Amino acid sequence: MGSKLLPVWRSELNINEPEKKRSWSYIRDRILSYKIIPLIDLLELAKIYTNGTKRRIPKRVLSLMIYPNGERDGFGLEQTVIPFLEKIRAKTYKLMDEYKINKD
Repeated sequence: MGSKLLPVWRSELNINEPEKKRSWSYIRDRILSYKIIPLIDLLELAKIYTNGTKRRIPKRVLSLMIYPNGERDGFGLEQTVIPFLEKIRAKTYKLMDEYKINKD
């Protein structure tokens, strides 16, 4: 009964639904299938290129460089992969900061 009332109470109290926890295997599989590590490198190089030339590299070009077999296009990159990257990047930086603090 309580599980049915929780959404009602959250709505009444203007509280967002808690984020679902994902297992490490799920996150790892996404990192590998989305090719997150090469994407991070490519985005950093694109940033350097943009700062130097004042021209941006289109998402479709970035997508072709990361996914040469057409697994994802620019739209898929923008709608799926980059939001995932931003989500895990924030958590990764937090873990690194905690590691630096605990290392001393």
